[in-house]
Amino acid sequence: MAIRPSDGFTLRTNVTQQRMTTDQPVPTGVGTLGMKLFIASLSFIFAASILLYLLLLAPEESPAIEHLPVIAAGVFVSTALILASSVTLRRGSRAVRADRCDELAVWLKRTLWLGYGFGALQTANWVLVWIAVDPFASGNRHAGFFIVLTIVHALHVVGGVVRLVQITRRAQQGEFSAAHHEPVTNMAMYWHFLDVVWLLLVLAIVGVSI
Repeated sequence: MAIRPSDGFTLRTNVTQQRMTTDQPVPTGVGTLGMKLFIASLSFIFAASILLYLLLLAPEESPAIEHLPVIAAGVFVSTALILASSVTLRRGSRAVRADRCDELAVWLKRTLWLGYGFGALQTANWVLVWIAVDPFASGNRHAGFFIVLTIVHALHVVGGVVRLVQITRRAQQGEFSAAHHEPVTNMAMYWHFLDVVWLLLVLAIVGVSI
């Protein structure tokens, strides 16, 4: 059977189209847009809360306010845990983009355990702060703001952990690939945002306590 010149052209065209399809990035879906809008709205909320915290507790505004004793060890270990969890989640995101889907579930599990550790340590921090300065009995606004802001942040972490559990289960079932990983990317975006918020909270807490 003779091969026509047009057949060779068609074959090259198909190969070129396949390469272009492979090289093209995965299009951004509605979920990613929704996550970006959600993060933008949370950014305003957290920024306003931190600003209010700094204004109310600035020395020139309220010089008589007793500063909250800084539970340095607990806060800094919490920071180390949440930073480490961002690293492991980043590794998982890179693995699924490279189509190493078997590694994804491993990194997600490590992220979960670090998230659990962060939550447990935060609970211990609240107990220690409450024992040191009861915000209701003492009227210490520093203690009150510390507890409220970190609880609000922790609630968003809990929401992220719940979603992360769901994504981890889906990863174990092999639902994600280099061509389909938008839920993982969105989860990583949200988690890294919480990481940044926590760092800003720590800077505010330490700055007011100095």
